[in-house]
Amino acid sequence: MSKNFLFNFTKKGNQARRLATKTEVFKPFNAIPGPSNANSIGDPKNLHNTIHKMHTTYGPIFRIKLGEVNAIFVSSSEHMREIFRYEGKYPKHPLPSAWLYFNKKFNCKRGLFFMDDDEWLRYRKILNPMLLQNFNRYRHAVEMACDKLIDDENNRVVANRRDKSLRDTEFVEWRDLEARLYRWSIDVVINVLLGTSNDNIIPQTLIKEFGEVVHKIFEYSVPLQAMSPLDFPESVEWEKFAKVTSRTLELGNQIIDKAIENCPLNNEGLLNQFKEQGIAKEDMRRLFTDLIVAAGDTTSFATQWALYLVAKNEETQEKLRQSLSIDDFEKESELIKGAIRETLRLYPPATFIGRITAESGVIGNYEIPKGTLALLSLYTSGRNEKHFSQPFDFIPERWLRDPSNFHKADPQASLPYAIGARSCIGRKIANYQMHTLLTKILINFDMKLLNKKPIESVMKMVITPKETIKIGLKMRK
Repeated sequence: MSKNFLFNFTKKGNQARRLATKTEVFKPFNAIPGPSNANSIGDPKNLHNTIHKMHTTYGPIFRIKLGEVNAIFVSSSEHMREIFRYEGKYPKHPLPSAWLYFNKKFNCKRGLFFMDDDEWLRYRKILNPMLLQNFNRYRHAVEMACDKLIDDENNRVVANRRDKSLRDTEFVEWRDLEARLYRWSIDVVINVLLGTSNDNIIPQTLIKEFGEVVHKIFEYSVPLQAMSPLDFPESVEWEKFAKVTSRTLELGNQIIDKAIENCPLNNEGLLNQFKEQGIAKEDMRRLFTDLIVAAGDTTSFATQWALYLVAKNEETQEKLRQSLSIDDFEKESELIKGAIRETLRLYPPATFIGRITAESGVIGNYEIPKGTLALLSLYTSGRNEKHFSQPFDFIPERWLRDPSNFHKADPQASLPYAIGARSCIGRKIANYQMHTLLTKILINFDMKLLNKKPIESVMKMVITPKETIKIGLKMRK
């Protein structure tokens, strides 16, 4: 993203505010409706539904006190765009208190997700060209991870059918779907780091253990959300979180050390680009480990939801399959892109994206003080009929640029990667790996949803299935 774009974006926002100030009278912050205290938030696992109900009660913007912090939740596309006008030169986002407490207690320097101010801007400028402007260099590395997963499932389906004497018309359940997708997500990031498959470079037992412990960070963070950091030292929940976080960082360091030792020279992997930029080994470690932490849960669970929706809607599944160009795999299907956007609309991994306002401003005709925590309610905005026709239905076609498309879609109401200077650094990799895997699954398998009832969602820092998603696979001839 160019400096000119960021400058013009901010400049236009300032001009709009000056113009509005001359002609409008704004309401004070305290006039924003909302509950009287944060106790109404309730169970963190049900936060998305609680906030959704509050928007139904109070409207598209409401105010709430979270501890000592003044916070607002917004769910209209117009209000969400306004928030990013006030993020400033160094956008700051809220971080889980347990993660911050861990970093402070153990004097732990972390990656881009935890950086602020000049340090964040320095590394963001380094990583932007690597991960956003020159993404095509990683396509093959991503495809290798997807091929590995598909080959494993092909072999497993064949073996399972033979062992159980199943007919060709019967579906075989995709066992351990969550764990397999999590490992696939980690393989993608490590392959991007190396520029090739990690199979013969990093010990597979090391990656396996890494995946198992990093997966628990989000799970163990949930009960700590409802606690004060003052109570952490005495809690069992904190001990579990601190243990898996420490082990994750330790294993991440071992992986990066093995990668530095064994990575092929002169390839286009992220690691060699780090070396070219003169990034210190310690900084490589923390950048890489936090890329995994950020990408592991978000992409694997988003892919689970995509498979759930595609398997559930068999007619749409066939439309997606027909949209593929089998002879030209490099040509991405616009309809599959639409299916991914539709998944992220209905089940945004980061259900709430937040910014701490860097200056005073106006959102929804209300005065917003500097330092306000502003949260985008993406789960609610994506299911609002003002933004999307038939908002609870899975309609990938709504995202096609087709004059005959009658399905309403407001792109600004679905911002799973945020916008602005601190938007998700890994969004191109995430989109391409989901697109590639879904494409390869559709080519190789028919899918059928084996769950008898609709799957509800719960929050574990990201939005996850409340019960196991059961996908049946049948090999295509």
